[in-house]
Amino acid sequence: IKEEMLHVKSYLEIQHVRYQDILSYDIEVPESLYIYSIPKITIQPLVENAIVHGYEASSPKGHIVIRAEEKEKTIQFSVTNDGTEIDLEKVEELLGSAPFEQTDGYGIKNVQRRLISQYGRKAGLHYSIRDGKTTVTFDISK
Repeated sequence: IKEEMLHVKSYLEIQHVRYQDILSYDIEVPESLYIYSIPKITIQPLVENAIVHGYEASSPKGHIVIRAEEKEKTIQFSVTNDGTEIDLEKVEELLGSAPFEQTDGYGIKNVQRRLISQYGRKAGLHYSIRDGKTTVTFDISK
């Protein structure tokens, strides 16, 4: 998790330079979780989707929050953005389709496939919208 957070932070710093005053972010991952493993490049594609689909398209400013919370036997991750709301039906369609059935959604489909392969069906991506914010969550086993 430590390496993944360093990778995500580097990516966000580059994007912050690119978008200057229109993108801000918080990473709320306790250092106590850094010892656990997570598949490489799991969170960055989710952050990238938030930027590309949540802000580049139409929102003038945005804020992204990456969180991890320790549960009893799992760690729950979330990526929340306050940009343009995602089309939940389209995301469910993308996640449910075969790997090369469509021409878009490769990033989240790849993350979904790797999470399920390593942690089982419950570990897959779950999207929700609340108070104008889009959140994607997933759990991994400790």
